[in-house]
Amino acid sequence: MVADRPDPDMPTRTIRRASVRVHYEHMDLTEPQREACDRLVVQAERAGGAAWKPDGVIVTLHPSQRGHPAEWQLAALTDVRQARAALGEAAWAVVWALVVENRPISADAASGHARAVLTGRLLAGLDRLAEHWKMG
Repeated sequence: MVADRPDPDMPTRTIRRASVRVHYEHMDLTEPQREACDRLVVQAERAGGAAWKPDGVIVTLHPSQRGHPAEWQLAALTDVRQARAALGEAAWAVVWALVVENRPISADAASGHARAVLTGRLLAGLDRLAEHWKMG
């Protein structure tokens, strides 16, 4: 999503900036469901090799530059695999696509009925994920 925003250095000037729109942030989720979404996104990034620098910047290296996986990466991989096993393949596919891949529900569901079914599956999957991680 590209938006025109004021330049922080020169407030009278407008610049174009790209921003990531996280679709689940705009859904009506319970606190445990939102926490499960956040944890899943963070663990998926870590499992993929993303690392945080002290200034909050996420750094991802090309697979050929990574060497052996770090301990935090293995822990994240284990956490994601256990979550996948707890949800089952059908629920996992919906949760992964809509939360981690950040696909809007409207992209997968053309009709209102299909959108309602996907939303129900997502909410049920997030409830199971929150129970698995003992949230709320």
